[in-house]
Order: sequence, then C-alpha cells, then structure tokens
Amino acid sequence: MEIKHISHFQDASAFKSFGLTLDNEEILSFELSNKNGMKVKLINYGATVTSLQIPVEGKLVDVVLGFDTLEPYIASYNLPSAPYFGTTVGRYAGRINKGVFSLNGKEFQLAGNNNGNALHGGNVGFGKKHGMFLI
Repeated sequence: MEIKHISHFQDASAFKSFGLTLDNEEILSFELSNKNGMKVKLINYGATVTSLQIPVEGKLVDVVLGFDTLEPYIASYNLPSAPYFGTTVGRYAGRINKGVFSLNGKEFQLAGNNNGNALHGGNVGFGKKHGMFLI
C-alpha cells in the first residue's frame, strides 16, 4: 500500500533553532504545510503543537490555544496545575481515579499529580520529553 504524502517541509527555513537547551538538548521548531495552505508548527519538546493555522475566507487563522514564545511553554510545567497547551499526551490520556488501576489481576499505583489522581502520563509525561518526533 502506498502512503500519500499530503504535508511536506516547505524549505530549509521551515526548521528553526531557538538557541535554547534543556538538559543538553536543543529545542527546535518545525513547520509543516499542505497544498491547501494549512500550517502546523511543532517543537521537539513534548512534540508540542504551538500553532495550527487553517485557511478561512482567504486568511490563516490559528486555532491552537497556547503561548506566543517558547519560554512560557517550558515554565508552565512548573505551575500547580499545568495547562499542557498543545502537548502530546502520553503514556495515557485523562485522569485515573486515585492513580490506581488493575491489569491482569495485578494492581498498579501511579503518581498522583492531580489532586490524588494520575493525569496525562504522571509527573513526567511525554510533554516533558525531548526529541518526541523524528524528521
């Protein structure tokens, strides 16, 4: 089966380095677009979607809730209730009641990071990982 590619890197300028590093990993931004003019911007910190622009009546409209610069994305993880704007969810999505679940008769206790519940991957979910996608 052939995979039809509907998005592509426009040119070398579609890749941007912020000049920032976290834990010796450079934070990079990538922009993808398709032939219809839709654009998505992602950073390699948590595979975070920082912008999704869609054409509406001849104008590009950003439909992603987030921040205007990189620093607030990183700083937001230190908030008591992080917003996780644009972040890839993982290892699980949603809240697990009291952080406890059973699998094949065995009970597992997860870190309670949301009022005693386990939310969106625990204390260090995919949103705090570098290099979450490859080119």
